[in-house]
Amino acid sequence: MREYMSNQRVVLHYLKEFIKQRQDEIDIDRIFYWYDLISEAFNISIHVFIQQYVKNTTEKLVAQRDMIYELSSPVIVLKKPDCVIAISR
Repeated sequence: MREYMSNQRVVLHYLKEFIKQRQDEIDIDRIFYWYDLISEAFNISIHVFIQQYVKNTTEKLVAQRDMIYELSSPVIVLKKPDCVIAISR
């Protein structure tokens, strides 16, 4: 998240420098449009990143839970070398 914010600051800094160099040629509505466009692009990218992060984390937790269930199933020895694993869900 910090990287997204840092990158947004860099982009806005360059926009500000560009506007300073051409302040006589650019009207205020255009400046606000560019600012909104940049902000929206970063907001969308942050949103997509968070969605994917949550999805990946959830999948990892489900896999870990399934592994714990699998490893915690009791093994019942009938007679050597035969065993039964009790599986319940």
